[in-house]
Amino acid sequence: MELINAEYTWNTRSTGFFRDPQRHAEATNLRRQYIQPGEPRELFGAGGIYETACNLLYGPKAGPIMADYYKESAWLPETPASATEQAGSSQLYLPMTWDRAFAAPSHWRHLALDAKTWGAQITNEAYLREMGRLNINREELHRRLARRWSLLAALNAKGADYIREALAAGASPQSVDDLRFLETSFLVYQPFTEALAEYHHGLQASFSKLADSAGAARNFETALKKAAAAEKLARESFPNPLDPVGGEVGSARRYSAGLVKAITARANAQ
Repeated sequence: MELINAEYTWNTRSTGFFRDPQRHAEATNLRRQYIQPGEPRELFGAGGIYETACNLLYGPKAGPIMADYYKESAWLPETPASATEQAGSSQLYLPMTWDRAFAAPSHWRHLALDAKTWGAQITNEAYLREMGRLNINREELHRRLARRWSLLAALNAKGADYIREALAAGASPQSVDDLRFLETSFLVYQPFTEALAEYHHGLQASFSKLADSAGAARNFETALKKAAAAEKLARESFPNPLDPVGGEVGSARRYSAGLVKAITARANAQ
């Protein structure tokens, strides 16, 4: 993204690919076309800027692997979507959350949003307004959140596989530290994402009209074990974060600990 921005954003001397629409309708059609996956081909096709950037960053052997990794994603809603929605430019499933999730372990914002739902009551007014816009209650909210984190857990495992493959392929020396960081992040987030999925399954059962206390208790027990493992891994893997509150490292530590407390409190209240 930074390379494409450097090439095109406010760069009047760019020598890269461009099209110059002459009419408003032509510009609108181009914008809609570019939303589609793989468009424009001059950037994202064979030999384009995206492929070239990955090769430069990770080396010619690991570059193609990383190019596939960054595109690994999943569509959250159960319903089919238009091409525009499939490209990720919609928020029709969960409050303030894009409908397409990616394998990259960047979850700080989603953890901040998710944490608003962990207690007996949701007090954040903006989040409640978004639930109203989507016309969903607590039971349906937690069902959708459980689905999201289950998909993220699967994407997390796939992402870890990509990184291991890139390292084994002979990634460029200057990229190895970054790949190792990703490898560690995937390690921490595997039990974390699984814990979140289990916890939301339990909350879904709790808020169901036919509340399943026994089922919820089992979900909470499993979630607590996985959340405690994630907290331990985050603490050991990231012992001295520069920003203990924000950023991906700080968020992993902060919210894994917060999840342990939330699950414990919820389980005790059953």
